Amino acid sequence: MPLTGNLTPYYNVIFPRCLLVAVLIENMNIKCKDRVADAFASRMSDLRKLWRTGYGVEVKDIGRLEEYGLCVDRVAADTFGTHPGYWRYQISWGGPAEEFRYYDEGGGHVEFWFLDWGDGASVKVKGRDAQIIKSIINDAQVDRQP
Repeated sequence: MPLTGNLTPYYNVIFPRCLLVAVLIENMNIKCKDRVADAFASRMSDLRKLWRTGYGVEVKDIGRLEEYGLCVDRVAADTFGTHPGYWRYQISWGGPAEEFRYYDEGGGHVEFWFLDWGDGASVKVKGRDAQIIKSIINDAQVDRQP
């Protein structure tokens, strides 16, 4: 039975297996340190728009602030190797995973992490962007209290 509907012009093209493997290998060779800046810029752009509109307001093609990301939770010190405890605002998980980490001890600072199957890289989040992330994390903690 023929396929019908809204199909790309390539729906009936059979790609050689070696080409597909080459694409997968090429993507595996791109390290997180080469991808973290673009990932951060994209996530932070979304979060700035959502923050400006506030909670409960739908932003076209993004959604609502309270639905963006997966969770806010506390990661105890030394859970994943040797590190201080931090608050995690997890945006996505798996490969790749993205999260903001707020280290609230020692003056507190925020980092954005891009993680992909045993590889990871981070950038420091500064200024107004760091304040937005801290506020989202603090708001999530307040929502949990009885």
